[in-house]
Amino acid sequence: MAARIRMTPVIYFGPLAFIPLILIGLLLDLFVFRNVTGLGLMFFTLLGLIIYIISFVMSVKVLKTEKKAQEMTLKIMKKEHLATAEEIEMSKKLFQLYNIEYINNMIIALLELVYRVLQIIAYFESSLPSKD
Repeated sequence: MAARIRMTPVIYFGPLAFIPLILIGLLLDLFVFRNVTGLGLMFFTLLGLIIYIISFVMSVKVLKTEKKAQEMTLKIMKKEHLATAEEIEMSKKLFQLYNIEYINNMIIALLELVYRVLQIIAYFESSLPSKD
């Protein structure tokens, strides 16, 4: 549980940090380095991707922790007779739905990252002078 508490801020920071890091890189290129090579942009984009990947990996680890906690909860409920057999079965189904939602959120976050990267690539492709 303590590991989950420590990982939670990183999990939420990764997806939120991607676009601001790209903007920081762009601003550094324009105002500090005063060049158009885009080294700052590339560096901060790479940094954003790394943070995002770390966030994704930690999400998977937290899901494993959640599943263990759910199993322990069901064992305690059975052992201490805190719920009927029907309520325990309903709890199992609820836990399964919770896990599916968690996985869906991870997939949506990953697809959003791909979407943002493709938007950035399309923007730079359209802003380059054509060779025609």
